[in-house]
Amino acid sequence: MMILDRGSFKGFVSKLIAGTSGVVAGILLSLNLPCEACSGYFLPVLSILCLAIAFTLPAIYLERHSSRGISKRLPGVLATSTIIITIILLWGFFLTSNYEASVVNSFVGVSQTTFSPLEVGHSFVYSAGYLAIPRVTSHSVGINVSFGNSTIDEQRFPHDFLAAGLGDQSPNCCKDGLDLAYRADVIEFSNGTEAVLARAWWACDLNVACGGYSWQQLLHIQSSTLPSGSLSRWVELEMNWTSPNLIQWFYRIHYDVRNATGWNLYSSFTPPKIENHAWDAGLYYVGEGNQPTLYAYFYQFGVSSAYPITASTWHVYEQCPKIVLNGTWQCIPKAGFINGVHSFWKVLYTFGESYEGVSYSYLGDHEVEFYYNGTSPADETSIW
Repeated sequence: MMILDRGSFKGFVSKLIAGTSGVVAGILLSLNLPCEACSGYFLPVLSILCLAIAFTLPAIYLERHSSRGISKRLPGVLATSTIIITIILLWGFFLTSNYEASVVNSFVGVSQTTFSPLEVGHSFVYSAGYLAIPRVTSHSVGINVSFGNSTIDEQRFPHDFLAAGLGDQSPNCCKDGLDLAYRADVIEFSNGTEAVLARAWWACDLNVACGGYSWQQLLHIQSSTLPSGSLSRWVELEMNWTSPNLIQWFYRIHYDVRNATGWNLYSSFTPPKIENHAWDAGLYYVGEGNQPTLYAYFYQFGVSSAYPITASTWHVYEQCPKIVLNGTWQCIPKAGFINGVHSFWKVLYTFGESYEGVSYSYLGDHEVEFYYNGTSPADETSIW
């Protein structure tokens, strides 16, 4: 942009506009408007503009004083160096394979542990299977879970739990980088309490539409106590888009092959208006943000704890992780294993830190047993 008057206020303003115009253009290109639920942009956009101004002012100062003994090449050298250092720092942080942005969790009476200095929120340990086919969409997902004869030694593992179930991703319709995750789990606490659990989060990437930084929020958490001994049987879970404005969680207990309780609604949630009204499931390539696999695993089923239960006294059985495709319930046709630190359900975000020492055995007929034996399979090992 032409300099109008080097010594005047008008010239100063023109340089300021020149320095921030690229940022303004980027913001305009990144916002997908209009959108009924797209609110809260003002402060993030203002913060980015202030940052752009902060970077512009030193350049203006150096340019104005370059004739007073400062090398005319210095402003360009400083600008180039700043850009290079910033890119290296940002990409180094973004690409490190140990970066952990786990979903936020908050359970009363449960240990909260930070497993990584780069972690966002407090993660639990987690290992899982995933639907190993290209991306599909569905309105209903479910799974059967049993803990068999599992026990948790409360003296050795206080304030801990064992949970198992499924999680899935749902994309937003209008804001680049914003996605939602939902989970349906059964859970046994170290004090013996058994329950079903419903959770929902949303999380945003490192882009302008998200405010220029990554953030997340626990939107919904609700539990319902189960009768004692329920988890020694099969508990069937379903998570459904009952309508475009309602997500509901259901469970029923199978006492034997022929006898089961009716379906019990245990949680409901009105999703944000910005959200698409379906689950994503399967594999989706997202690129360098998700090292080392480069994929997001939308549909996952697995086990988690507050911290590792390093004992052979627990065994979790998960049978027929299922999904409605073409109007029909079906067990997922292909499954692989993923460690928690790489259990990306979107760019950057996982369902937890790795549950070190957890392995699995495939029992046939779409049934897998998770247990602790001190070793864990490699990522993307086939389950069936």
